[in-house]
Amino acid sequence: MMRPNIDRDSSAWWSALAEHRLVVQRCSRCATYRFAPRALCPQCGSFDWDWAQMSGSGTVASWTVTHRRFLPQFETPYTVLLVRLAEADNILVPGGWAGDPDGTGLHIGLTVHVQYVEMPDESGEPAITLLQWASQDLN
Repeated sequence: MMRPNIDRDSSAWWSALAEHRLVVQRCSRCATYRFAPRALCPQCGSFDWDWAQMSGSGTVASWTVTHRRFLPQFETPYTVLLVRLAEADNILVPGGWAGDPDGTGLHIGLTVHVQYVEMPDESGEPAITLLQWASQDLN
């Protein structure tokens, strides 16, 4: 599996995912939520921020269905969503789709909630936790 590049700005986010918690950065000066994690607030330029716990609910803003493998171990088709979080609709958080691999049943505005998927690594590296989005109807 290709592993994400975990850097200084995103390491706390990946650690929270490993604990099955969805967090995003929030500027301490202007309270703007931001994703992907980074040092500088895009709204006010502040370097001061904290991590805010999210409920894990949101709505589908967009998706893409992939039919071509870019690595042999990936089954196709598969669908990746962009989700507007309930608490922070100014940001889009990507994740896999827990429903039909071809995206059947998706529509803009569909309410979804986060699930956590442990992805083992064949090279002996520790498993990494990824986000997956599920419709309320899939439970």
